[in-house]
Amino acid sequence: DIMANVLDVTYGIFIYQEQIIQIVQLLADYSLSEADLLRRAIGKKITSEMQEHRHKFIESTYSKFKDDKQKAVRVFETIEKFANYGFNRAHAVTYAIIGYWTAYLKANYVQEFFSVSMTLEQHNTTKLLTFIKELPYFNIVLLPPDINISTDSFQIENTALRYSLKAIKNVSNNTLQSIIKNR
Repeated sequence: DIMANVLDVTYGIFIYQEQIIQIVQLLADYSLSEADLLRRAIGKKITSEMQEHRHKFIESTYSKFKDDKQKAVRVFETIEKFANYGFNRAHAVTYAIIGYWTAYLKANYVQEFFSVSMTLEQHNTTKLLTFIKELPYFNIVLLPPDINISTDSFQIENTALRYSLKAIKNVSNNTLQSIIKNR
C-alpha cells in the first residue's frame, strides 16, 4: 500500500508536509511542483486552492482505489485535516529540541524559568496570567511590586518572584528609569 509505505515512519499518521508531497505524487500523479503547490495551500490554509486540488486529487486517485471514489475523498479529507497540525520535517527537529530544553529548564531551574518567561511576556497579560496561575504548583510565591525593590524584570527573591514594575500597565520606560534612578 502506497500510503502505508510513506506513513510507516510516523505510525500511519500524517505529520510532515513532505509526506503530503509524496502521497499526492504517488497516488494522484502530481508533479513535484504541483505537489508543492498543494502543500503550500494546506500549510497556509488557502481554501480556494485546496478545493481546486481536491477535485484534481479525487479524479486522479480513485482509479487506484479500484474506482472507489469515497476512499479517494477520505484520503483527501485526511490530508485536509493535516493542515491543522502539520509542519515540515526540518522544523520538527528544531521544535523537539526547543521543547526538550524548555521542559528541562522548567523542571530543573523553576524560578529562573518563570522569571525569564514572565519577563519576556510581561506585556502580554494573557500569557502572564497563565504563568501566574502556574506558580502555586511549583510553590513559588509572587510578591507584589515594590517601588524600592522591583526592577524592569521579574526578580528571584529566595523562594519567591518579585513582580516587575514594567509589567504594570501604563508605567513607561521613562517612569521606570526615573524610579530606579531615584532610589
